[in-house]
Amino acid sequence: PSEAVISAPGYYQHEQLALLLGITEACGLKVMGMVDTSVAAVASCAPQGSYTVADIHQHRVTLTTVDVGERVRRAAIYCVDHVGTNRIHEACVEVVADAFLEQSRFDPLHEADTEQLLYGHLPTWFEIANARNEIEVSVTYQGNRFAAKVPTRDIEHVTQMVLSPVRDQIAGNSRLLLSANLAHIPGAT
Repeated sequence: PSEAVISAPGYYQHEQLALLLGITEACGLKVMGMVDTSVAAVASCAPQGSYTVADIHQHRVTLTTVDVGERVRRAAIYCVDHVGTNRIHEACVEVVADAFLEQSRFDPLHEADTEQLLYGHLPTWFEIANARNEIEVSVTYQGNRFAAKVPTRDIEHVTQMVLSPVRDQIAGNSRLLLSANLAHIPGAT
């Protein structure tokens, strides 16, 4: 397209937005407008009222208050730093690595290649964990296949521990909406 409306996280500062606009300009894309991602998500589906939209990013979770009336507007944004996908992925990889050590005497964190495999498989394992009580994980290293079984409750437990500062901030909020990025993480809901 030659024109676009950009949806950006509400925590972006002026410098980050300027960089984003510079990139779009360099690509020949004319930006017709910008909107907070949480506002865009709520605008198309929520009836009148005030909502808190929880979204997860690489290094933080944002809690955005969005008011829906004749217009939809962001009222406030609160960032819970150091509680993003990086922390959740690190905690979940530790759980999986412990299962490998216990069940097959293989330490996938000992080699960078196998550690990277664990991180690469996490999205698929999260999907499985959302549908089953147990995840069967495996990696191949130097021609050998190593496998382990990880109870979904173990993944959910570490996710809940990492997200506990977020839970403390949203306690009692009856109009909470989770982004798809957050809702797909086992234990987040």
